[in-house]
Amino acid sequence: MDLARQRTPKLLFNLSEVNYIDSSGVATLVEALQRLGDYDGKLAIFGLSDRAREVFDIANLTGVFELYETEEEALGKM
Repeated sequence: MDLARQRTPKLLFNLSEVNYIDSSGVATLVEALQRLGDYDGKLAIFGLSDRAREVFDIANLTGVFELYETEEEALGKM
């Protein structure tokens, strides 16, 4: 969260090595998104495994976060 406190304009999370994410991991991402929203910062996530994406689907967060397949795609949209 230090980057959000520093008002970093864009945060890009590479989750390609994450096979599973639990509620505390999702909560951390939600908190980062909220902090970035305080100053119009952007957050994007790419490289979600099917299993990790399923967690976002179940929690109805696919419309909340900017989710991309690749880093290039995420950078192009930010």
